Amino acid sequence: MPDIPTTSPGTRSSGRLISHLRYTVRDRIRNVGYRGGGPRFLVVRDSQHQPSHNDHFLAYLARSRPAARKLFELHRLPCRVRDWSRYALFLPWVQDPLRERFPAVYAQVRALEQACTAKEVPVVSPADSLSRSIKSVALPIIRACGVRTAEAVPVGDVGELRRVAASLGFPSLLREDRVHSGEMTLIRDDAELEAASPDGLDHPIAMEYIDVRSSDGFYRKYRYVMIGDVGFPRHLIVSRSWLVRARDRIRTPAVLEEELAYLGAEDPNHEVLRRAQRALGFDVVAFDYSYDRDGRLVVWEPNPFANLWQGFNRDPYYGYQQPFLERIYDAMLTYYVERSRLDAAERACVLGSVVA
Repeated sequence: MPDIPTTSPGTRSSGRLISHLRYTVRDRIRNVGYRGGGPRFLVVRDSQHQPSHNDHFLAYLARSRPAARKLFELHRLPCRVRDWSRYALFLPWVQDPLRERFPAVYAQVRALEQACTAKEVPVVSPADSLSRSIKSVALPIIRACGVRTAEAVPVGDVGELRRVAASLGFPSLLREDRVHSGEMTLIRDDAELEAASPDGLDHPIAMEYIDVRSSDGFYRKYRYVMIGDVGFPRHLIVSRSWLVRARDRIRTPAVLEEELAYLGAEDPNHEVLRRAQRALGFDVVAFDYSYDRDGRLVVWEPNPFANLWQGFNRDPYYGYQQPFLERIYDAMLTYYVERSRLDAAERACVLGSVVA
C-alpha cells in the first residue's frame, strides 16, 4: 500500500508561496529602511533553503557600519532586474551545491550571472563553483594540495556499500555526499556493516574513518574561514564524541582558554588551506579540520556557504566569540567592497571605519 502523505501537494505549495511572500515583503521593507542614492550590492536568496542566511552579518552592519549596510539590496529568487546600472556587485547567497540539489534555483542564479557578465557586474561565489563542495569531488582536490582527507566513495546500494566499506576497513562511515549536516553512521564491524543501508540517503557515500581523538580522550574540530587571500579562525569545538557538534561542546574554563588561544592567534595552516581554496575555486569558504593521532592536518570538508552564526549562539555563553566573529564580518565587507565596481571615493567612505 503506498504511503499517504500527511500534507497534500497543494498545501505544501501554498505554504511555500506564503513563505516566499513573507520573506519578499520583509526584504522590501528593509530595503526602504536602508535606501541609498549610490550604487548597491544585489543580494539574492532563496525563500525555501537557508532564507535568513547572513541576516546576522547584515544586523552587525546596521549596528556598526550603517554606511555599509545601505549598500546591500535584498531580493528573493526568482529576481528580475530592469536596471543593472544600479549595481556594483552581485551576491548570490544560495545553498551549495546549487546545481545538483536545487536545479531550478541554479537556473535562476545562472541567468542573473550571465546578465552580470554582459553588464560587467562582478559576482562573488558564482553558482558553478558551489558544485565543488560535494565531498567526493572536494576531498580529492584538497588531498592533491598535500592535505590528508578521508577517502569518500559514492555507493548506490547495499552491495556496493559492503564492497567499498570492506576496502576502506573498519571503522568506516556512511553519510550524505552533498549535505553538510545530517547524521552519520559509524560502521565498526561486520555486524554493523550488515545492518547498514544507504537506502534512506539521497546521495550516500562510504567514507574512511580517521581517528582524531586527542591524548586527553577528546575530539577537536577547528573552523577556519577564508575570505579571498585572508583567513580567520571561527571556533574550536572540543567534544567527548567522535561526531563533533557545536551544541555538544565541552564547556570548561580550560577548554574556553584553549579556544580563545586559537581564536587570538594566526592559524598555522593558512598557507596550505589557501592553496586548497585556490584549487577549489572558492571566493569564500570555511574549512573544518582536525589533527590525526600523528599530529597531521585532516580537512573534513570545505563549506562555501557556511553559517557563521546560528540560533544557539544567542546563548550568553558565546559572548566571547563576538569580537572574533565581527572581525570576520569586517573582512567580508572589505572583500565585497574591493571586488565591487565602487570607485575609490565610495570605497573610502564605506571602509573608512573598518579595520580588516
